[in-house]
Amino acid sequence: MKSAIFEKAGLMTVEEVAKPTLQADDDVIIKVVRACVCGSDLWSYANGDEKAAHSENSGHEALGVIHNGGRVGFVGVPHYNNRPLGSTFAQNITVGGGSASVTTYDKQLLLKAVLDGDINPGRVFTNTYRLDDINQAYKDMQDRKAIKSMIVMD
Repeated sequence: MKSAIFEKAGLMTVEEVAKPTLQADDDVIIKVVRACVCGSDLWSYANGDEKAAHSENSGHEALGVIHNGGRVGFVGVPHYNNRPLGSTFAQNITVGGGSASVTTYDKQLLLKAVLDGDINPGRVFTNTYRLDDINQAYKDMQDRKAIKSMIVMD
């Protein structure tokens, strides 16, 4: 199967890797069908911060289909057999803040693109790429040619 690999700052590649296998009774394998490049992913792409060279990408926004059994819970919520979801969920809420990368765009250029109809401000994803073009997706976001890039798996 294909996987996005962080080679070094400014370079993502795609490689064939071994398919995952179930290791425990509560494991699940998810076939990712869509993913996206998040603005927070650009820190590593631009600077290599906290990323080991030639490591799998740590993308955190994906849509997938469950395969090979297992069970699925709620994203970001630990799994307990004897604990109500409400008490678990409330303990795992985190609020973070900071400026969104879109605020660093040239505002006049962005406004013109919206007014000229080049960008639909109601759309989250402004560009779509195949997995094989993952580096271009990162580069276009870094160069502010895309607000958010969707990655489509073949």
